[in-house]
Amino acid sequence: MPPAFKTVAIVGKTDATSLPHILDELSAVLRGNGVTILTATHREGMAAENGGRGLFTDILVDKRTDIGPALAQVYGIDPASPGTASYDLSNDPNRLGILTQPGFLILRAAPAHVSIVDRGLMVMRVFLCQEMPAPPPGAAAQIDSIPTNLTDRDRFALHTASPECAGCHDAFDPLGYPFEPFDFAGRFRTVDDSGNPLRSDGQIMLDGTLQSYADTASFAALLAASPTVQRCLVSKLYQYAMGRSLRDGESAVVDQLAQTFADGGRTWAAAVAAVANSPAFRAMGAEP
Repeated sequence: MPPAFKTVAIVGKTDATSLPHILDELSAVLRGNGVTILTATHREGMAAENGGRGLFTDILVDKRTDIGPALAQVYGIDPASPGTASYDLSNDPNRLGILTQPGFLILRAAPAHVSIVDRGLMVMRVFLCQEMPAPPPGAAAQIDSIPTNLTDRDRFALHTASPECAGCHDAFDPLGYPFEPFDFAGRFRTVDDSGNPLRSDGQIMLDGTLQSYADTASFAALLAASPTVQRCLVSKLYQYAMGRSLRDGESAVVDQLAQTFADGGRTWAAAVAAVANSPAFRAMGAEP
C-alpha cells in the first residue's frame, strides 16, 4: 500500500499518540493541496474576467480542486485516477475554497482533538490580520477541568462564563465554529466521538456588523465579501512582494492599496497591479 493510502487508512482509527507520525506522512500531500488551489485561482484570475471567476477572494469560495487519491478519500470521493485529478465539488455543500482544504484544517489541529480556538485564531490572523493577547495565567488549566465528552463549542461556552476569558473567546470562538464538523485530518462528520451532534452555524462581528452564518459555506461567503478580509489579503500580498512585514506608519499605504484593488474590480489582476504600481514597491532597488 502506498504511504499516502496507508496514512488515510490509519486516520480512521488513530489516537493522540500516533497523530504526529500520521501528520508527518500526510504533510507533503496536504501542502500540495493548498498550493494547488492558490495556483489554480491565481491562474484563473490572471487570465480573463470570466464572468467574475477571477476574483481575488475566489480562494475562499472556489468549488474546484485538484487532488490525488489519498486526499480524495479524505474528501469522501472515489479516486478518479491513480494520480492527481480535477474534481467539481458543487454537489458537496461542505467543501469550498481553501478554508475546507485538509491542508488548511490540519495546520492548527491539536494533538488530542481538533480545537475551534486554534482554527478560529488562524482565521483571525490569516484573513482578518488581527492578533489576540496571550491568555491569562491558568486559562489552560481551567479549560482542562471541563469534561471532554462535550463538543468544543459547549466546552468553551462553559469556559467563557468567566469574564476574564469571555472578552477574547467571544471574538475568535465564532471564527472556529464553522470548522467543528471537520476532524483533525479535514474529514467532514456530523457527530463527534462522543456522539454529540456537531454544528457549523454562528454569528461573527465583521466590518462593524454582527453577521450570521448557517454553515461553513455561508461563513466563507461572508469572508469573501468582507472589505476587512479583502484589505487583509491585499496587505498579505504587499508584504510578500516587499519581502518584509508591515512597518509602522504603513496603514495608510495598505488603505490605498485596498481602495485601488476595489476600484479595479477586486480581481487577482487588480490586486497584483495595485501592489506592483505602489510607490514603495517601485522604489525597491532604486539608488538612494
